[in-house]
Amino acid sequence: MEAERASVAVDRPIHEVFDFLAEGRNNPAWRPDVALVARISGSGVPVGVGTTFHQRVIDLQGKTAGEDYEITRFERPHLLEFTLTRGLARMVGGYTLVAINPVTTHVEFSMRRISAELRRTVRRETRSQLHKRVEAITRLPAAMNDRGAALL
Repeated sequence: MEAERASVAVDRPIHEVFDFLAEGRNNPAWRPDVALVARISGSGVPVGVGTTFHQRVIDLQGKTAGEDYEITRFERPHLLEFTLTRGLARMVGGYTLVAINPVTTHVEFSMRRISAELRRTVRRETRSQLHKRVEAITRLPAAMNDRGAALL
């Protein structure tokens, strides 16, 4: 499956945006489909490769399901990638960040399924649902302004 992509400009320095995205507990601030997030590994150390998070995701029927994801690539402040290791579908995703100027950052968010076998078992996870997940990145500027870019 081809990746779904969306992008946005955020009026914040690149390192602030990267750190906000890397801290998974910030996901509910900008992703309306995420009810809560908890860090399940790497507590007490900075977020990086191998850090895992558990999140409760709300589907189109209003039901919640658990997902775990692991950070697989961490190149601060330009590239952050993750893999869903538990949930309805096995997917990979990531953020590519580019500094437009010292106080504005361009963020591209992409996700794609990586398992054809799992694809058959998750018929509910349609391409439009994946598109909605990715399009949520457009809410990032408002979320960072509302929270003053305070990291959890």
